[in-house]
Amino acid sequence: MRLLEIYRHPVKSFGGELLDAAELHDLGVKGDRRFMLIDANDRFVSAREVPALLHWRAHWHDDGSLLLVAPNGASHRAQLGADTLDVTVWDDTFQALLCAADTQAWLGTHLDWPARLVFVPDPSPRAVDPQYAQAGDAVSFADGYPILIVSDASLDELQARAGLALSMRRFRPNLVISATAPHAEDQWRRLRIGECELELVKPCVRCVLTTIDPITAEPHPEREPLRSLIQYRRGPKGVTFGMNALVRRGGLIRIDDPIEPLA
Repeated sequence: MRLLEIYRHPVKSFGGELLDAAELHDLGVKGDRRFMLIDANDRFVSAREVPALLHWRAHWHDDGSLLLVAPNGASHRAQLGADTLDVTVWDDTFQALLCAADTQAWLGTHLDWPARLVFVPDPSPRAVDPQYAQAGDAVSFADGYPILIVSDASLDELQARAGLALSMRRFRPNLVISATAPHAEDQWRRLRIGECELELVKPCVRCVLTTIDPITAEPHPEREPLRSLIQYRRGPKGVTFGMNALVRRGGLIRIDDPIEPLA
């Protein structure tokens, strides 16, 4: 088995970056989901509610800086401010750093609705669900876990059932791996990828975001592929596709790295 693709999403719900290599650390792929838009109630805003966010891009640089790119091609290098505030992602409320006033003003000229950009520091104050984690495990602005893994065989199975060609970007994974059987990742508990080790802790419950085309930002008229997933991937905790994971040994990973299940 091999590592096929690496994705980073520097801003939650913006379009992702396809990488040749990446550093993994406690918060997942370095730079992944470290920024997020919030509404007037300091709650996260995602492409579930605003699909047009998928047309935005963000580029994380090794020095920790972020380049924002609007759908019209206009760009801005985000600046951090000094103010903190409590923000909410699902049921978690925790402190984040508000970006500087000039960054908020630039966003205001390119968004047609009010939003502010925030940043989560490292270490993150947001804990992973203790039911699936150890004390001290943290996550950034991802929905719940630092890493999402999906195999190519799982996508192939879903495409066959739905009768559709589907981009892996629709499922917003961090790591895409080769596998000999669909959903083989469900059975793994620990993986070695290059010099890194991951603990796979929970199937990823999928939502309406999977029905939105990542290129057009338009929903599928028949709610595919969620409708097909419901037919064969519905479990007691929801409809699942892919596995959430925690980084147990960090380091550098590269495309085509060997993958070895350890448990």
